[in-house]
Amino acid sequence: MESLGLADPLPADPVAGLQRNVVSDEADSNPIHTICVFALQAPRDDHAPLLLRIVANFRFAPASFLFQNMWRRHPNFLKVIVECWALPVHLSGMLRLKEKLLRLKKLRHWNKTSFGDLFCNLTDAETAVCLTEGAYDQHPSEANLLEMNQATTLFQRELSIEEDY
Repeated sequence: MESLGLADPLPADPVAGLQRNVVSDEADSNPIHTICVFALQAPRDDHAPLLLRIVANFRFAPASFLFQNMWRRHPNFLKVIVECWALPVHLSGMLRLKEKLLRLKKLRHWNKTSFGDLFCNLTDAETAVCLTEGAYDQHPSEANLLEMNQATTLFQRELSIEEDY
């Protein structure tokens, strides 16, 4: 307690004393942090509760490349790789490799258009199975059976994609 300066009598401005003693120098000097301290009213006590609000604004780097196992099963995966890799590059050595790897960013767009939101797709497929099963139970016909089988096949496909993810 003494090392933090909290055992000393409170300064004229208790909020400034709290910021000076409790918040680290790193957070105090870093402009990406926002620190607010509010002295709240005590109803019957001689202690005044404080509301301390620290907002850390982190700057995130772009996501690193992650290979998705589900890509291997897609029929267009190798086509996208060949398109990215086969284009001519007029550089040499590591710069050539870097340029070719940068072209593989097309995989991100291809992934979004080919697979979309995996978990949402799985939920939609599961809902479709439940609905088509209910329709078949109420009216057992060839058309409803076909729809139920198609929905089940789609659900199994989405489930295998999600498992590969």
